[in-house]
Amino acid sequence: MDQELGVTFLAKTTHSSTSANHVPSVAVGPGSSTSWHGGVGRFKSTGPDQEQEDLAEILCKGCGLSRRLVRNDRFTRMDRSLKRAVRGQLSVFWQKRPSLRLRWVDPGDRLAMMLFMVEKMDDIRGQRTVDHGCLPAWKSAELPAPLPFSMGNVVRTVGPGAILLAGSIGGGEWIVGPLVAVTYGSGILWIATVGIVLQMLFNLEAVRYTLYTGEPVLTGILRLSPGPKLWAPFYIFIGVVQLAVPAMALGCANVIFSAFTGDLPDAQGVNATTLLWIAYGMLAVTVVILLSGRSIEVMLERLSWLMIVLIFSFLIVANVLFVPGAQWMDTLKGFCIPSALPEDYDIMLLALLAATAGSGGLGNLAIANWVRDKGFGMGAHTGGIGGVLRKGHQELATTGYTFPMTDTNLQRWRDWWKYAVADQTGLWAVGCAVGMFLNVNIAVQLIPADADLHGYAAGAFQAKFMAQSLWHGFWFLCLMNGFWVLLSTQIGNTDVLVRTTSDICWVSWPGLQRYGVSKLYACTLAAVITWGVVALAIGENAISLFKVLGTMASPILAIAAIQILRVNTRFLPQPLRPPLWRRIGLLACGLFYGAVAMMLAWKLLRDLFSQLLNS
Repeated sequence: MDQELGVTFLAKTTHSSTSANHVPSVAVGPGSSTSWHGGVGRFKSTGPDQEQEDLAEILCKGCGLSRRLVRNDRFTRMDRSLKRAVRGQLSVFWQKRPSLRLRWVDPGDRLAMMLFMVEKMDDIRGQRTVDHGCLPAWKSAELPAPLPFSMGNVVRTVGPGAILLAGSIGGGEWIVGPLVAVTYGSGILWIATVGIVLQMLFNLEAVRYTLYTGEPVLTGILRLSPGPKLWAPFYIFIGVVQLAVPAMALGCANVIFSAFTGDLPDAQGVNATTLLWIAYGMLAVTVVILLSGRSIEVMLERLSWLMIVLIFSFLIVANVLFVPGAQWMDTLKGFCIPSALPEDYDIMLLALLAATAGSGGLGNLAIANWVRDKGFGMGAHTGGIGGVLRKGHQELATTGYTFPMTDTNLQRWRDWWKYAVADQTGLWAVGCAVGMFLNVNIAVQLIPADADLHGYAAGAFQAKFMAQSLWHGFWFLCLMNGFWVLLSTQIGNTDVLVRTTSDICWVSWPGLQRYGVSKLYACTLAAVITWGVVALAIGENAISLFKVLGTMASPILAIAAIQILRVNTRFLPQPLRPPLWRRIGLLACGLFYGAVAMMLAWKLLRDLFSQLLNS
């Protein structure tokens, strides 16, 4: 739409009766003329209405500068350096509004007009001309005040870490940790410690962006050049490759089969069809749970707390009663004291340990989505994702909100950051470390080093050895514990993939927003479950499917760590940016998992070439 805008300025002149303190006024409207001390500066602009309104606002409020631009009834002469500054700042203004075009109709005094435009830009720089990357600019609001920081309020406020912990404990702590420790000894467990610490730093930096903008950190990554046209399909693809295979559903099937038959599934796959149908049932349970909550985050949080209490209660009792003190010390040394890698190590198994000791890839990015839906920081303004089967939930905003850097907001920010640290350090990181320790401690004590823990027994082998070594009643108790462990991970992994994919689509393709985020989530869930049915039919067993998760986790963490570092040092105001030691931690995370990813890639290529040569 073309629109001719004009600005009329009234200021003190020698021929005017207005007083020296008279505040200049301005009139802006289509076709209005512009007069300024007899000079005329009219222009025509072309672009979206909102962008023209932004320009008009700058012109309107900037006219107050006319008083200081008038000296002896003449405009002050601008020196060359000031002219260069004006041109540079105006170029930034136009770059942020690429669809707005301006053409001078009557030049008038351009330099004077440019001066007050620049002055107004300084006033609104933090809101309208802030660097917002490749997505629309954030809206502005005050940072909500959290509860006063105390231990009681920490318990009331934290929660996203519980969801992430419940989703983490199934693959790494229940399956991979014991498998690695029994195969190579507890001295290799320092890799798990490194993975948990690096992922804790990763998670907190992801949360940092969300506290300031109310957006998931993946949305911040989409703001990086070249924008959603590259990063949206990239993260959707890599997420589908990692988590669309429902390995934990098949692990649940192993547990249920063993509980009802009294024996582990046949190692040769005789029971494969039965296990497949049980796994399909687990997928159906997952769908019902994820579509039923008024707020999916709240529903997952409550379910996660229940599972954490059940799982850790069983593990603590079993370890205290049946593991001697000497074994506790040996396991603790393995976590704390690095040792050389064994000569015959399987890099894929160690990569699984490094990734799944924490959350393993996309789950680490999803913590920011849950933090937003929980209402941490500016997430209180953006809403969240609700189940399509329930009504009354707050609709998700189409863009985030940021807050001005006032003393009040900065104090609130510091309180929110304390809650985030408590959630990710005191709850998630400590929970992962304790869960890994308890599972490994009892596994190394009870399971022979030459035991076959692969194949169809994955997820149920703990029950066999606990029943043989301790008490036959542990067969059912351990299987029930394993079921809760694996089911929580299956639900968590599914929500991670569906949630991140839905959020990416929500901001990358605005045309989808007219359908609502709940329907978008439900449709994405349907597609993921459909693929899961196919993947289960063509997959081999839980361990073979779970290796896919570990293989993709390392490159996700390596790439995203560097991107989060860029996001937090580019889009966040200086007072909120991470300190140097946290930047070094993010860089170390990217380098560590990048090295693991390259080792995995080398192994896969070497195996591929070997197969080609042998064929």
